[in-house]
Amino acid sequence: MTQPSSHPRAGRLTLPPLLVGGLLLAVGCAADPHPAPPAGVIVVSMDTLRADRVGAWGHPGGLTPNLDRLARESVRFSQAYAQANETVLSHASLFTSRYASEVAPFSEMGLAQGTPTLAGRLHGAGWQTAAVVAGGHLSRAFGLDAGFDHYDDTADWGSLTDTTPRALQWLDARDPSRPFFLFLHGYDTHDRYLKPTPFGYSRADAAYVGLGRDLGRTPGAVSRVADGVSSGGSDRLEVWSVDRVRLDRGAGLASVPGTQPLSPADLSHLAALYDGSVAWADAAVGLWLGELEARDLLDDVWLVVLSDHGHELGEHGAFHHRLSLSDTTLHVPLLVRPPGGLAEPVVVDGLVDLLDVAPTLLALAGVPADPQARGRPLWVDGRPTAPDRTHTLAEGRLRLLSVRSATGDRLTAEGLSADHPELERWLAETPLRGPAFAVDGDAAQGPSLRRALVDWRVSLRPGATP
Repeated sequence: MTQPSSHPRAGRLTLPPLLVGGLLLAVGCAADPHPAPPAGVIVVSMDTLRADRVGAWGHPGGLTPNLDRLARESVRFSQAYAQANETVLSHASLFTSRYASEVAPFSEMGLAQGTPTLAGRLHGAGWQTAAVVAGGHLSRAFGLDAGFDHYDDTADWGSLTDTTPRALQWLDARDPSRPFFLFLHGYDTHDRYLKPTPFGYSRADAAYVGLGRDLGRTPGAVSRVADGVSSGGSDRLEVWSVDRVRLDRGAGLASVPGTQPLSPADLSHLAALYDGSVAWADAAVGLWLGELEARDLLDDVWLVVLSDHGHELGEHGAFHHRLSLSDTTLHVPLLVRPPGGLAEPVVVDGLVDLLDVAPTLLALAGVPADPQARGRPLWVDGRPTAPDRTHTLAEGRLRLLSVRSATGDRLTAEGLSADHPELERWLAETPLRGPAFAVDGDAAQGPSLRRALVDWRVSLRPGATP
């Protein structure tokens, strides 16, 4: 865990209840449509956290007491969705308010040099900008450091308990006379699922000896599970995932020699280990909130907590997020706490994209958004709201595209990459009943969902109006 801070008011071992300020943004209260720019903005990205594992989103297991308490002072966007199912692609969209395939070819992954970003626009307006990330797919090699004065990616595949101390060092050394933007990230619910005591086996049986035991303890092992079997190698799994659309979907990975089937007990054990990692991540967030309180910062900043994507926990036979564009991999928590907090929680139920985060924060900071931004502000005339959105769209690097309606019906297309020159024609002409398409929900919605998918891809052409 993180060491106690050297700050004179820090070092507490327990987190007291969060302070509740007098900001007049609760339902029915007046609000200033042109508030003064905040002292700072902090965004916390909890990598690979599913929305349905958070108590505020209905999970009954008590995994997230700190996030749940934060939700009681925040605006909770209950239907927030990521635009990609991988860390680097989703954060590229988060930082730019554009789809990942717009800002760089999928073969390159990341941001092209010179791409306008949230941090870059705030930096240009005189803000101090810093990111402390857990390396991996957020390392500076992917170009995601664009616009940040300070970008620390040394905690390779680390936890919030690794990145928090570095972030606090930057906070304590910053210029307090200037507004700041801080982005904090950790891989706490990413594999491996088994976390330090007492969290690791807090929801799982430490004496379990099935295949799931070793998969949950070995880094990267669960990412080789699909079709209910362990493939034994990520390369084999990715080749199968790309080729499967050409085959009868009944011929799955389980038919490949050398794979090991997972039992129902294995599936339950791995899901329980993931739940332990959620509790670990929540505790790390609690420590972070305590440190902000100790510095009298919590009530002076806009605080955003989100995840970049979810994760499959045995759904479709997988423990992964790259193989699917479904609610399990795209529905993410999104909390926004204004300075001072809310006297009563506010829940916004409309469809929200992570694309909306950057325009929202720029609007709150009084900084113009990128004209090419796809997202829309979630704060209008001083009040939280959801855009008038009927569909949310997403893309994956393994030849996946998906559209979800506000009613929960989803169409997934599989077989061509997002930057393939024939994609639009293929989407429009390929039979919906073939292996390239899958409808989750009302099958009668397939044609209208397909039209929404085609229209979206047409809108991403160079020069098209967002």
